[in-house]
Amino acid sequence: MDLALIPNGVQRCSLKRFVPWMVLWIALITWGLVSAFLCFFKGLNQTNMNHYFAFGLWIVFDLSIIALGAGAFFTGFLTHIIGEVFIYPFRENLKAVVNAAVVIGFICYSSAIAMLGVDIGQPLRGWF
Repeated sequence: MDLALIPNGVQRCSLKRFVPWMVLWIALITWGLVSAFLCFFKGLNQTNMNHYFAFGLWIVFDLSIIALGAGAFFTGFLTHIIGEVFIYPFRENLKAVVNAAVVIGFICYSSAIAMLGVDIGQPLRGWF
């Protein structure tokens, strides 16, 4: 079906390994949505952010997501920009990873923007 989309050397995992990972990801996404709901409707004190502690839970996650996205986009930069100018020996190895890396970088930066909206408390305050 989609064998042409799977890079060389990558195999599908079995259903026994896929289902626990999906349960874990669904639990994490649910926890994040509940946390965002609490921040929107109960205030930012849900993340222990106040005048004494400036870095709350959202800032820590935001910084780590931005760092992950930067690494993913840097992989794409190495392959497409630097790889065209300087032929380096790892270029062929990175070609199999670069498409997934750019998609992961886009998802990370998009989620960082969403977390900044939650960090503001009310997204309408972002314009001021």
